[in-house]
Amino acid sequence: MNLSAEPVCPARGGPRLKPLRRLALALAAAAVTLAVVELLSLAALGLTTPGYGRVTQQRRAQLTGSGQGGLILAGRQKAFEYLLFPYYGFGFDPQATPLVNRHGFVGPSLLDDSRPDEYNVVISGGSVATSFYVFCQDKLAKALAGLPALGGRKPRIYCLAVAGFKQPQQLMALTYFLSRGARVDLMLEIDGFNEVFLPARENSREGLAPFYPALWSQLTQDFHDKTARRWLGRMTFLDDARDKLTEVADLPPWRYSPLANLLWWHLDRYLALKAADMAENMRTAKDRFSFEQTGRMPGQAAPDESQVIERAADNWLVCAEMMSREVQAHGGLDLQVLQPNQYVAGSKPLSQAERAKAISQDPAYGETVRRGYAALLARTEKLAAQGVPFLNATRVFAQSAEDLYMDTCCHFSPQGHDILLAAVVQALRPTLTASVSGE
Repeated sequence: MNLSAEPVCPARGGPRLKPLRRLALALAAAAVTLAVVELLSLAALGLTTPGYGRVTQQRRAQLTGSGQGGLILAGRQKAFEYLLFPYYGFGFDPQATPLVNRHGFVGPSLLDDSRPDEYNVVISGGSVATSFYVFCQDKLAKALAGLPALGGRKPRIYCLAVAGFKQPQQLMALTYFLSRGARVDLMLEIDGFNEVFLPARENSREGLAPFYPALWSQLTQDFHDKTARRWLGRMTFLDDARDKLTEVADLPPWRYSPLANLLWWHLDRYLALKAADMAENMRTAKDRFSFEQTGRMPGQAAPDESQVIERAADNWLVCAEMMSREVQAHGGLDLQVLQPNQYVAGSKPLSQAERAKAISQDPAYGETVRRGYAALLARTEKLAAQGVPFLNATRVFAQSAEDLYMDTCCHFSPQGHDILLAAVVQALRPTLTASVSGE
């Protein structure tokens, strides 16, 4: 027995550390794989969506109760976002979000918060006007502050716009608030698309009279119809699923992950299309609605699209004249703005990606918009003859190469609203800069 021999011990870094090395290698491989997947997802976001920045922006806007963006698109496919309101048809549901005042409009009430030391600027119209209020209210107030016509008063921006509004709803809302004692120092009426497209396409397809509010049959049904109730239930379920999916996708760390954003975008679009199918089922169902819901007698033939467009354009002209007279009679100023639209020839250079997401695959859709806008533009000389301040904003994007349009209807990005804001301020500035008698 050799007592001088040293005991045999495992060498440092020997077999005992091999499991740790394997774990480290596995973690490194997983990290590399995850990085590759995220990079590939980032590339896929650029190819199949509006891009990482726009996707995250849309997700934040869509969070239930956390932003006003969701209200902009609500209603035309989600009738339960609206409530009936006397005089102007409908408004957003005040019980659904604190962002809506008791009159059904986004933001503070013109009847509650108006002060003598403030200059009340009221934005009216449909969803594009609502978007303009959401994205531009602070910038508009800053641009108008200090101009001579304000007489030192602080600009305060109010919203009398609701997604889906079309004339004469804006006129009715203005008249109602003026009758209640509201003060309108400056009215910006931003409209055009809904005025001609909804009567010609959506109202006609639903069997509604052209000048009834959009969605009127759904909003006024008594819910005894089991089929309609089932469709509304499915739409509610899909909308709740979208809300929950968006809430989860906005949690850290998922909100920063290109992969999570990619999955959210496509799942959300899938659920939105399913909800749109339910809405289409309700729109195309025939012989379910009464006269008070449609304004149409049983068996009454609908006018053809050309007739509806011409009558709708005439109504737009008359309503614009009446709103201008009402505001001016109460000591205010006004500006009628014909909103931009991608289907108007020469209105904007569209990239291939923008065409894919902003041009309807149904050729008749774009043709209706083009004919409708042509009818509106043909009446703008009469607006000038009646002394109605008017801005033709159909070409404000004509020099913009960046992608601005967000859907096949008429909505555009915050960058687009900044461009429209600049055009509106430029049109207003000469009047608001002119010296005011007595001041």
